[in-house]
Order: sequence, then C-alpha cells, then structure tokens
Amino acid sequence: MTWQQFDSGGYNPTPTIVEAAREMYAGHSVAEIGRTDADGITLEQAAGRLRHWVLRARDNQEHIVCLVTGTPGAGKSLLGLNLVLSEGVGRVAEEPAVMLTGN
Repeated sequence: MTWQQFDSGGYNPTPTIVEAAREMYAGHSVAEIGRTDADGITLEQAAGRLRHWVLRARDNQEHIVCLVTGTPGAGKSLLGLNLVLSEGVGRVAEEPAVMLTGN
C-alpha cells in the first residue's frame, strides 16, 4: 500500500467500550442480552430494586454505593450496565454514574 492510498482511505475507529455498550443495549433489556445463570425475572427484580435506590438517592441528593454479588455468569455486569445505561438513570440522563466490575 502506498502512502497516497493510505492517506485517502476511510477512517473507521473502533468504538469505545461505552459506545459499544450503548449500541448493544439500544432497545434491549438486561434479560434479553447474553447468557446468564439467573433467570430474567430475577434480573428484572434486581434491576428494579437498584433503580429504586438510585432514584431515591437522586431525590434526596445523596451518594450511594450498591454492591451486587453472585456466581460467575449470574449477570452482575449486565445488571450494572443496564442500570448505568437505562433511560432515566445514569449517564443517559447526563448524570454521573460509575460501574465497577471485576471483569
């Protein structure tokens, strides 16, 4: 390849992890993505409880830490991503949100 060919080539960067997660989650819930050991109902219940605490902290202008435990493959990381990226909470609402994972 010549430098002219390279220079005239298209620019197609790899998306960031946040961009990729947002694209992956667009229009999907945590129960619809990936294989997890927990069933969809359990994940939705956990997501609902986490969302409750996040919204309560927002209303009370508090900072909170939520810890989620479970076996490998149970869906903990998907649960956290779902919360951070879901409509009305987290980064989508342009508010700070942090998810830490051991992955």
